[in-house]
Amino acid sequence: MATTLASDLANLSWKEPADNGGKTITAYKIYVSTVSGEIGELTGTTAGSVTTFMAGSLYRSTKTFFTVIAQNAIGDSLPGDSAAAITFARASNPVAVPVTSNATPDSFDIKWLAPADDGGDPITAYHVYVKLSQDDPLATDFATYTVPDLFVKATGLTRATTYYVWVQAENAKGKSALSPRVSEDTLPAAPVGDLTLVAEAQSPFEISLTW
Repeated sequence: MATTLASDLANLSWKEPADNGGKTITAYKIYVSTVSGEIGELTGTTAGSVTTFMAGSLYRSTKTFFTVIAQNAIGDSLPGDSAAAITFARASNPVAVPVTSNATPDSFDIKWLAPADDGGDPITAYHVYVKLSQDDPLATDFATYTVPDLFVKATGLTRATTYYVWVQAENAKGKSALSPRVSEDTLPAAPVGDLTLVAEAQSPFEISLTW
């Protein structure tokens, strides 16, 4: 019997052979395959007195077949009937630390890498939180971007201001944990606006300027 416990784990149990061949069972070998009817690869062994096994590092969202072979001092038994379990997907791993660059007085770029493990379902979107609050990515004090790619440009920012950034991946099973927080400072800007210069003669040799 095979029971799925987590997205990449299955719990296996079986009965001892009705006939041990006249010798004590010394071990069980557990094989795993994603193809029905194939024994596949050895994934673990147990002592002859143990008839349960936790199979890990399985492919997510995949029907997986398990076969157990008994062993005694003479050799291996024929393969028993296989049991199948369907592993399930989960939300992806978090995004690693985002990278900010190319700051201007009102914008900067944000890039990141896809999670090393998508949880068994493709990433469908990334949520990028750009906030003034360093403690609350869900604060409404600035912007949240939702994009399909690994890049976004934050725009409409205030000059000479520190912003805090988090990135979150999403697949069909939900949103990942937040990435580590990073910060970026927008640049100060040159003065803006027209200067009105007024010149007024003070004497034949002097002019005063005001603006």
